[in-house]
Amino acid sequence: MTLYGELSAVRTLRFLVSTRPAAPSCRVDTIPSQVIQAGATASAATRTPAPNKERAASPASVLLSLLGIYALGTVSLQGFNLVYLRVAADIGAGDASGLITAIPGIVLGVACFLYGTLGDFIPLRRIVDVGVALIVAGSLLGFAFSSSLTGIIIARALQTLGYQAAASAYMILATGIADPKRRSLYVGLMCAAFQGGTAIGMLSGGLLADANWALLLLIPLGGLAFVPIMGRRVPARAHTGRVDIVGLAIFSALALLLTLAASNPCWWLIGGLILGAASFFTNVPWARSVSLIVIVYCMNFTVAPLMNGIGAAYYAITPAQVSVRLLPAYCVALTTAMSSGAVMARIGRGATVRGCVGLILTGTALLALCMSVGPWVITASMCLIYAGFGALFTPIYDTVFATVAPGQNGRAVAMNDLAMQGSAAIGIGVFTPWLSTGSFRGIALVCVAAAATGIAGDWAHEYLYRHGR
Repeated sequence: MTLYGELSAVRTLRFLVSTRPAAPSCRVDTIPSQVIQAGATASAATRTPAPNKERAASPASVLLSLLGIYALGTVSLQGFNLVYLRVAADIGAGDASGLITAIPGIVLGVACFLYGTLGDFIPLRRIVDVGVALIVAGSLLGFAFSSSLTGIIIARALQTLGYQAAASAYMILATGIADPKRRSLYVGLMCAAFQGGTAIGMLSGGLLADANWALLLLIPLGGLAFVPIMGRRVPARAHTGRVDIVGLAIFSALALLLTLAASNPCWWLIGGLILGAASFFTNVPWARSVSLIVIVYCMNFTVAPLMNGIGAAYYAITPAQVSVRLLPAYCVALTTAMSSGAVMARIGRGATVRGCVGLILTGTALLALCMSVGPWVITASMCLIYAGFGALFTPIYDTVFATVAPGQNGRAVAMNDLAMQGSAAIGIGVFTPWLSTGSFRGIALVCVAAAATGIAGDWAHEYLYRHGR
C-alpha cells in the first residue's frame, strides 16, 4: 500500500467521524444531527430529514420484507449461540469450539460497517440482491458440510453476510423516514425482530440440539419467501461519491485486530489498536457514545449460553427446557422494544439509556447472587436483562446519531451495528473458556461490572456533550 493510499484512507475516515454536531436532544422527534458552525452555541437541534426522497418514501412491504429476512437470520444465529458447545462436541472441534460463534460474529460486525457505509454510495437494491445470494449459498453449503468445522464456520459467515445486508438496508431506510413517530416505530420494530428471532432461535436450538442441529443452517432460506413480496421496490439510486476501498479495508483490518487482541492480548496488538483509534476516531463525542455500546453489548451473545450452562450444571436441565424457560424473557423484550420510543419521548434519552442498563445490572446481579437458589432465577434474571436490551436499542441509536452530521445515516448505522455485533462476538469468544470450565458466577460478575460502567459512562458522556465537549 502506498503512502498516498494510506493518507487518503485516513482523510476519508477522519471525515466519517470528525464532524461535530450541536448538543443532543432527549426526545424522539428531535434527534440532532446538525453541524456546529463557527461561533454556534450548544442548543437543541431538530433532525434534518434524509434528502433522498426515494428512501424516505419506502413502502411498508419493502421494510417489513427486509425485516423478515433479518429475523430468520437471527433465528439461526441465536440457535447456534445456544448450542454451539454441543455442535463443537459432535464434530470434534476441541479447543476451537469458540470459533463456531466468534468468527461469524466478527464477520457480522465487519459486514455491518461495510454495508452501512456502502449504503451511502451504492444502490441498496444491489446490496440486498447480493445478500440474498449469500444466504442461499451459505445455507446449502453449511447443510452439506455440517460435519466439518471449517464448513460450518464458512457457511455461517456467508449466511451472516447475507442477512446483514437486509438489516443494514432496513436501518438506512428506517432512519431516513422524515416523520419522527413513524421513524421511531420502524427502529423499534428492528429491535422487536431481533428479540422475536432470538426467542424462536433459542427454542429451535433447544429442540434441535438432540434431534439434528444442522437444520438450523436451513432456517435462513425461509427469507426467500419475502423476496417476491419485496419485489424490485428497494431503492435503486444512491448518493453520488467515491467509495474509499482502501479506507474500508483498513478499518476492517482494525476490526480483525480488535478480535485478535481480545483473544490474545499481546502488547503489539494493543498498541496497534491504540494507534488506529488515535488516527481515525477524532470525533470525541462519537467515540464516547460508541464506546458505551461496546461496554454494554459485550455480554449480549453470552447470556444465553450462560443460562444453558447454569441450567445443566445446577439443575440438570436440558437445552430444550432452558429455551422454554427463556421464552418469557423474550416476550418481555418484545414489549420493551416496542414501547421504548414512547418512554424516551417522555423521560428523555439519557434517563432511558441509564434505566435500560440499570435493568441489565439488576438482572446480572440477581444471577450472580442467586445462581444456585432455584431454576426460577434463570427466567427472572433473563427477563430483567432482556427487558433492558430490548428497550436500549432505540435510545442508543439516538445517542450516536446525535454526534454525526446530516447525510451520514448509513455510516452511523454501520458503526452502531459494528459496535453492537462486534463487541458481542468478541465477548462470547472471550467467555467461551469460562463457560467450558463452569465459571458461571465469574461471568455474571463481569457483566455486573460492565453494566455499572455503562451507567457511569452515559452520565459522563451526557454531561460533557451538553457542555460542548
